[in-house]
Amino acid sequence: MMSGCCNHTGKPVICATQMLEGMELRSSRAKGSLETNAVLAGAGCTMLSQETAKGNDPLEAVCMQHLTAQEAHTAIYHLQLFEELCLLAPITSNSTEAASVGVARYPVPPSPLSPPPKPPDGLYQGIFPMVCKDPVQQAWTEEVDLHVNLAKNICKAPDFFKMGCVVIVLTRWHPSSGFTNTMCVMTALELLSSPLPVPFPQPIH
Repeated sequence: MMSGCCNHTGKPVICATQMLEGMELRSSRAKGSLETNAVLAGAGCTMLSQETAKGNDPLEAVCMQHLTAQEAHTAIYHLQLFEELCLLAPITSNSTEAASVGVARYPVPPSPLSPPPKPPDGLYQGIFPMVCKDPVQQAWTEEVDLHVNLAKNICKAPDFFKMGCVVIVLTRWHPSSGFTNTMCVMTALELLSSPLPVPFPQPIH
Protein backbone atom coordinates (compact mmCIF):
# COMPACT_ATOMS: atom_id res chain seq x y z
CA MET A 1 0.00 0.00 0.00
CA MET A 2 2.75 2.45 0.94
CA SER A 3 4.74 1.52 -2.17
CA GLY A 4 1.70 2.10 -4.36
CA CYS A 5 1.06 5.52 -2.83
CA CYS A 6 4.69 6.53 -3.36
CA ASN A 7 4.63 5.36 -6.97
CA HIS A 8 1.37 7.22 -7.57
CA THR A 9 2.86 10.50 -6.35
CA GLY A 10 6.25 9.96 -8.01
CA LYS A 11 8.20 9.63 -4.76
CA PRO A 12 11.10 7.18 -4.34
CA VAL A 13 10.23 4.25 -2.09
CA ILE A 14 12.84 2.23 -0.21
CA CYS A 15 12.07 -1.10 1.45
CA ALA A 16 14.40 -2.00 4.34
CA THR A 17 12.49 -4.61 6.32
CA GLN A 18 15.29 -7.00 7.29
CA MET A 19 15.53 -8.51 3.83
CA LEU A 20 18.43 -10.89 4.49
CA GLU A 21 18.78 -10.75 8.24
CA GLY A 22 20.81 -13.95 8.42
CA MET A 23 23.39 -12.63 5.90
CA GLU A 24 23.93 -16.17 4.70
CA LEU A 25 25.57 -17.12 1.44
CA ARG A 26 22.26 -18.44 0.12
CA SER A 27 19.09 -16.90 1.47
CA SER A 28 16.14 -18.98 2.58
CA ARG A 29 12.90 -19.14 0.63
CA ALA A 30 11.17 -16.83 3.10
CA LYS A 31 13.84 -14.13 2.85
CA GLY A 32 13.94 -14.44 -0.93
CA SER A 33 10.16 -14.02 -1.00
CA LEU A 34 10.46 -10.78 1.00
CA GLU A 35 12.85 -9.36 -1.56
CA THR A 36 10.70 -10.51 -4.48
CA ASN A 37 7.47 -9.15 -3.00
CA ALA A 38 9.10 -5.78 -2.36
CA VAL A 39 10.11 -5.48 -6.02
CA LEU A 40 6.73 -6.64 -7.30
CA ALA A 41 5.00 -4.18 -4.95
CA GLY A 42 6.80 -1.31 -6.65
CA ALA A 43 9.76 -0.62 -4.38
CA GLY A 44 12.42 1.30 -6.28
CA CYS A 45 15.18 0.39 -3.84
CA THR A 46 15.82 -2.35 -1.28
CA MET A 47 18.31 -1.67 1.47
CA LEU A 48 20.36 -3.64 3.96
CA SER A 49 21.18 -1.78 7.17
CA GLN A 50 22.08 -3.68 10.32
CA GLU A 51 22.15 -6.96 8.40
CA THR A 52 25.57 -6.17 6.93
CA ALA A 53 27.12 -6.47 10.40
CA LYS A 54 25.93 -10.05 10.78
CA GLY A 55 27.13 -13.29 9.26
CA ASN A 56 30.33 -14.24 7.50
CA ASP A 57 29.36 -13.48 3.90
CA PRO A 58 28.00 -9.91 3.72
CA LEU A 59 29.28 -9.25 0.19
CA GLU A 60 27.88 -12.49 -1.19
CA ALA A 61 24.56 -11.82 0.53
CA VAL A 62 24.29 -8.40 -1.11
CA CYS A 63 25.07 -9.97 -4.50
CA MET A 64 22.33 -12.54 -3.88
CA GLN A 65 19.94 -9.71 -3.03
CA HIS A 66 20.80 -8.00 -6.32
CA LEU A 67 20.24 -11.19 -8.32
CA THR A 68 16.92 -11.81 -6.57
CA ALA A 69 15.70 -8.28 -7.28
CA GLN A 70 16.82 -8.52 -10.90
CA GLU A 71 14.98 -11.82 -11.37
CA ALA A 72 11.86 -10.45 -9.70
CA HIS A 73 11.81 -7.43 -11.99
CA THR A 74 11.67 -9.68 -15.05
CA ALA A 75 8.47 -11.25 -13.69
CA ILE A 76 6.54 -8.00 -14.15
CA TYR A 77 4.22 -8.38 -17.13
CA HIS A 78 5.01 -5.13 -18.93
CA LEU A 79 3.17 -6.05 -22.15
CA GLN A 80 -0.23 -6.24 -20.47
CA LEU A 81 0.49 -3.00 -18.63
CA PHE A 82 1.33 -1.22 -21.88
CA GLU A 83 -1.78 -2.56 -23.61
CA GLU A 84 -4.03 -1.32 -20.82
CA LEU A 85 -2.42 2.12 -20.88
CA CYS A 86 -2.61 2.37 -24.67
CA LEU A 87 -6.37 1.88 -24.51
CA LEU A 88 -6.53 5.02 -22.39
CA ALA A 89 -4.36 7.06 -24.76
CA PRO A 90 -5.65 6.89 -28.37
CA ILE A 91 -4.07 10.29 -29.09
CA THR A 92 -0.30 10.60 -29.02
CA SER A 93 -0.47 13.97 -27.28
CA ASN A 94 -2.27 12.44 -24.31
CA SER A 95 -0.36 12.59 -21.05
CA THR A 96 -1.13 8.92 -20.40
CA GLU A 97 1.68 7.88 -22.73
CA ALA A 98 4.16 9.79 -20.59
CA ALA A 99 2.78 7.94 -17.58
CA SER A 100 3.25 4.60 -19.34
CA VAL A 101 6.90 5.41 -19.98
CA GLY A 102 7.34 6.20 -16.31
CA VAL A 103 5.67 2.96 -15.27
CA ALA A 104 7.93 0.89 -17.54
CA ARG A 105 11.07 2.04 -15.68
CA TYR A 106 13.39 1.95 -18.65
CA PRO A 107 17.07 1.84 -17.61
CA VAL A 108 18.62 5.31 -17.54
CA PRO A 109 22.36 5.92 -17.01
CA PRO A 110 22.44 9.63 -16.03
CA SER A 111 25.65 11.56 -16.54
CA PRO A 112 26.67 13.98 -13.76
CA LEU A 113 27.13 17.15 -15.80
CA SER A 114 25.88 19.14 -12.81
CA PRO A 115 25.83 18.61 -9.01
CA PRO A 116 23.72 15.61 -7.96
CA PRO A 117 20.09 16.44 -7.23
CA LYS A 118 18.27 15.70 -4.01
CA PRO A 119 17.08 13.05 -3.56
CA PRO A 120 19.86 11.11 -5.31
CA ASP A 121 19.00 9.49 -8.63
CA GLY A 122 19.97 6.06 -7.29
CA LEU A 123 16.84 5.94 -5.15
CA TYR A 124 14.62 5.63 -8.22
CA GLN A 125 14.08 2.29 -9.91
CA GLY A 126 15.73 2.05 -13.32
CA ILE A 127 18.27 4.83 -12.67
CA PHE A 128 21.93 3.78 -12.76
CA PRO A 129 24.08 6.74 -11.64
CA MET A 130 27.57 7.07 -13.09
CA VAL A 131 30.73 8.62 -11.71
CA CYS A 132 33.00 10.42 -14.18
CA LYS A 133 36.59 10.57 -12.92
CA ASP A 134 37.97 12.33 -16.00
CA PRO A 135 38.95 16.01 -15.75
CA VAL A 136 36.49 18.63 -16.91
CA GLN A 137 36.98 19.58 -20.55
CA GLN A 138 37.34 23.22 -21.54
CA ALA A 139 35.08 22.95 -24.59
CA TRP A 140 31.44 22.15 -23.83
CA THR A 141 31.08 19.89 -26.87
CA GLU A 142 34.04 17.81 -25.70
CA GLU A 143 32.53 17.57 -22.23
CA VAL A 144 29.24 16.31 -23.67
CA ASP A 145 31.03 13.75 -25.83
CA LEU A 146 32.97 12.54 -22.80
CA HIS A 147 29.84 11.84 -20.77
CA VAL A 148 27.95 10.31 -23.69
CA ASN A 149 30.81 7.91 -24.34
CA LEU A 150 30.90 7.05 -20.64
CA ALA A 151 27.20 6.20 -20.79
CA LYS A 152 27.87 4.06 -23.87
CA ASN A 153 30.44 2.04 -21.95
CA ILE A 154 27.96 1.51 -19.14
CA CYS A 155 25.32 0.35 -21.62
CA LYS A 156 27.69 -2.28 -23.00
CA ALA A 157 27.16 -4.33 -19.84
CA PRO A 158 25.41 -7.67 -20.49
CA ASP A 159 21.60 -7.59 -20.43
CA PHE A 160 21.47 -3.79 -20.09
CA PHE A 161 19.33 -3.67 -23.20
CA LYS A 162 18.65 -5.79 -26.26
CA MET A 163 20.07 -5.09 -29.69
CA GLY A 164 16.63 -4.27 -31.11
CA CYS A 165 15.88 -1.57 -28.54
CA VAL A 166 15.67 2.12 -29.38
CA VAL A 167 17.99 4.39 -27.40
CA ILE A 168 17.26 8.08 -26.78
CA VAL A 169 20.21 10.29 -25.87
CA LEU A 170 19.33 13.63 -24.28
CA THR A 171 21.78 16.45 -23.71
CA ARG A 172 21.85 20.22 -23.51
CA TRP A 173 23.70 22.78 -25.59
CA HIS A 174 24.62 24.99 -22.60
CA PRO A 175 26.30 24.09 -19.28
CA SER A 176 23.51 25.65 -17.21
CA SER A 177 20.33 23.80 -16.31
CA GLY A 178 17.16 24.31 -18.34
CA PHE A 179 18.86 24.04 -21.76
CA THR A 180 18.11 20.39 -22.53
CA ASN A 181 16.93 20.66 -26.13
CA THR A 182 19.05 18.13 -28.03
CA MET A 183 17.78 14.61 -28.63
CA CYS A 184 19.38 11.84 -30.66
CA VAL A 185 17.37 8.67 -31.42
CA MET A 186 19.16 5.55 -32.59
CA THR A 187 19.05 1.80 -32.17
CA ALA A 188 21.17 0.06 -29.59
CA LEU A 189 23.32 -1.45 -32.32
CA GLU A 190 23.94 1.96 -33.88
CA LEU A 191 24.83 3.44 -30.51
CA LEU A 192 27.36 0.78 -29.62
CA SER A 193 28.91 0.69 -33.09
CA SER A 194 28.91 4.43 -33.83
CA PRO A 195 32.29 6.17 -33.99
CA LEU A 196 33.40 8.41 -31.18
CA PRO A 197 32.08 10.95 -30.50
CA VAL A 198 28.36 10.49 -31.09
CA PRO A 199 27.21 13.15 -33.57
CA PHE A 200 24.76 15.70 -32.21
CA PRO A 201 23.01 18.51 -34.08
CA GLN A 202 24.43 21.96 -33.47
CA PRO A 203 22.23 24.34 -31.42
CA ILE A 204 20.43 27.12 -33.21
CA HIS A 205 21.18 30.53 -31.68
